[in-house]
Amino acid sequence: MNERDLLIWMAGFFDGEGCVSVGRARRVVPQMKEPAWGYSLLLAIAQRHREPLQRFMDLFGGNLYAYRVKGVEYWRWSVSSHRAQAAIEKLLPYLLNKRAIAEVGIRFQIQMTAWNKEHGRRRGGYPAEVIAGREAFYHEARALNAKARTNHRAPKYEGPKAIAAKTA
Repeated sequence: MNERDLLIWMAGFFDGEGCVSVGRARRVVPQMKEPAWGYSLLLAIAQRHREPLQRFMDLFGGNLYAYRVKGVEYWRWSVSSHRAQAAIEKLLPYLLNKRAIAEVGIRFQIQMTAWNKEHGRRRGGYPAEVIAGREAFYHEARALNAKARTNHRAPKYEGPKAIAAKTA
């Protein structure tokens, strides 16, 4: 399989099984009076079979590990930061469902790089506008991911009459 065909397959697989997120984690920094938030771009896929995830690992790097839920083995591949951006940029031309969140992820990582280059690691933390910008990306990504979320436990069937009533 040539690289283009592999990327098309990977994008389809990622569209169905993957996740793009802008993560936020509370960090305690000794030089700061209060805990701060750390932000990062993350791509992840979890499923029962290792082989498809190994392809992502081989092409994009990252982490691949097994875990168990109720005695069933699952595999998870993840990659973050600049490697996540590089992976998204390769998959983006072929993404359908995750295109919007992928574009937010790329913009976020580009901006993070610029902020880090401009401000470095400061003893007193980042300026308020940088923190507000990071928080805005975090909430934009959360909103896009919430739109795509489906409640599989209580799916609501809408028959033709309900759909017709909505469009009328």
